[in-house]
Amino acid sequence: CALPIYIERTLDQIEDMLDRGDLRSAKTWCSRVLRQDANSIRGLYLHGVVSAMSGDPRAAERSWSGALLLDSSQVDIARSLAQLYSQEGRVDEACRLYSDIAVRSPGEASAFFYLANCLLQAHDIQGAETNYLKSIELAGRDQNVVVAHNNLGNLYSGKGLHDLAILQFEQALVVNPSYTDALYNLGNEYVKKDRFRDSVTAYQKAENLGHKSASTAIMIAQQRMCDWSQAERSHALLTKMASRIAKLKTLPEIQPFQTTFWGVFNGPSALAIANRYADAETAKASSYGLPLSPFSPAAAPSHLPLRSNGRLRVGFLHPDFDDSQIAPHVADMMHAWSQGRNIETVFFTSCPSNEKDNFPVIRQVASEVICLNRLEQESNSTGRIWDSFLAASVHVLVDLKGWGSANRQDILSLRPAPLQVLWFDYPGTSGASYMNHFITDSISVAPDQEAPYFAEKMLYLPSTYFVNYHKTVWTRQRLLNEETIIPKNDAEKSVLETLQLQQRNGYFILADRNTMQKIDSHTVTVWANVMRRSPDCVLWLMGKPADAVDNIRNEFLSRGIAANRLLFTESLSRFNHQRAIGMFVDLYVDTVSYNGHSSAVDVLWEGVPLVTLSADRMASRVAGAFLDTLGAGELRTFSFREYESVISDFLCTSSTPC
Repeated sequence: CALPIYIERTLDQIEDMLDRGDLRSAKTWCSRVLRQDANSIRGLYLHGVVSAMSGDPRAAERSWSGALLLDSSQVDIARSLAQLYSQEGRVDEACRLYSDIAVRSPGEASAFFYLANCLLQAHDIQGAETNYLKSIELAGRDQNVVVAHNNLGNLYSGKGLHDLAILQFEQALVVNPSYTDALYNLGNEYVKKDRFRDSVTAYQKAENLGHKSASTAIMIAQQRMCDWSQAERSHALLTKMASRIAKLKTLPEIQPFQTTFWGVFNGPSALAIANRYADAETAKASSYGLPLSPFSPAAAPSHLPLRSNGRLRVGFLHPDFDDSQIAPHVADMMHAWSQGRNIETVFFTSCPSNEKDNFPVIRQVASEVICLNRLEQESNSTGRIWDSFLAASVHVLVDLKGWGSANRQDILSLRPAPLQVLWFDYPGTSGASYMNHFITDSISVAPDQEAPYFAEKMLYLPSTYFVNYHKTVWTRQRLLNEETIIPKNDAEKSVLETLQLQQRNGYFILADRNTMQKIDSHTVTVWANVMRRSPDCVLWLMGKPADAVDNIRNEFLSRGIAANRLLFTESLSRFNHQRAIGMFVDLYVDTVSYNGHSSAVDVLWEGVPLVTLSADRMASRVAGAFLDTLGAGELRTFSFREYESVISDFLCTSSTPC
């Protein structure tokens, strides 16, 4: 009779040892208890806790599984084992346990909350949504309901339901106004809705409460809405970040693609940031528990033979190709490859439910299209995606996205192909050992100056790396309708009427149709200087986002340029936009910190002169490579003074055809 009392007192002491962090003593006494009573459920539970805290997950699994065999109703033990499975990527096993807990505890909000988290990890979006809503219904106003609202908001955001996401983050903040994750996520959703002022307000509240990423988010939002009121503060903060990258033990707040916009991140710091993120993606992918690739460093060296038809298989990876500006360029190149060459092309992308102009073209020219999003939805895991890459057996895999949004660096880190190449849509290094080559040209990435700060080996093309499709597509369309533009809707009609009016009134039309976030204060100063000296010119800019339009208008006003000399319009359909540039624009003035890439190609194919400034990063040198290829290097400048001078020369001789 005394033994159970002795064991319970010992278990109480073990809990005290755990509270003090004395793992060695706790482990010793747990073993003694289990020698006395191998079926002690509490003893098995605590032994599992000690094992997990000591870094022995297998011992923890044995103890907790043993306890559940003795009594399957032990909810806390089941939850601990489920958490272990979830951390190890054993999502199906974890979800089964969480589901059983929810059945046993139908009135407990936390049971549905943890099940929802697990289902979200398993990519079961519908199941996660259902269980988050159930947990919110049961929880009242406790902390779990705050996190449930927040997680549900993230779920809706991932589905593109940004209004519903905003509602969930706002509900979380009703319960807990100081919940920094919800404030930060709310700011992110406002950005996606182009509500930049609201996003900055949300980020600033999160920053004041100590959110570590809020300061960076504020700078990015201000950049995207052309708010330069805090430019000096931002520059000082970014400079400090760049200088400390090598010393950081965590992921930098600045992501790799953001370094392409800010000049303070020079070659070494940009490479260091990309290195860190590539390592993180490699670690994440290793937790998936997927079969080893024959081309991974851990496997024996392997070479993929040609198929029986003797054709080389080239894969292209771009997760959101249907919305990409580069889509028609790549599609035309793939079409050329398919004409009389021993090459098969495989496209890995997300297949939209309603295919737009780009996607049918890909289906026509690709040998095979693999829909990554549908595979993931069908299987609720990354496993099917990985299997599809291995089954495709491509000899060369070309990543067109780099560190852009929705990238699949995790899959690339597993090395699905023997040769992996970064090209086209991302003007920077991957920082990854799993990428072999980077395709570029010697203007965009100078061999001596920039190339040493790329993780990949350079493959230099003789002119520009940026292929385009104008020769085939634009030529064919212009033969059908050379000198007219047929507006597709009233909005397009209004844009064209505005441009026609300016032309009839004899104005010299400058244009920059890059996204607003590419514009900086130094460039606006140059444009305003030129416009003050040439009162008969106007500047045609993008008409969104609204916050950026307001700020840009005010920046020009502060430099003496009236609002009526700025033409802010929405974008036209692709072909009409191209033709409008050719018919109405006299001179295209490129952005400096990040040149036009696809947009610059469009301009030059219309025969419109373009003036650019080449800075010290690839993103700011691409248009210069276009001009050099065309033999128009005199339009490529290297300082703001030279940039302004060349633009002024055009305006001063505007009566002379260029």
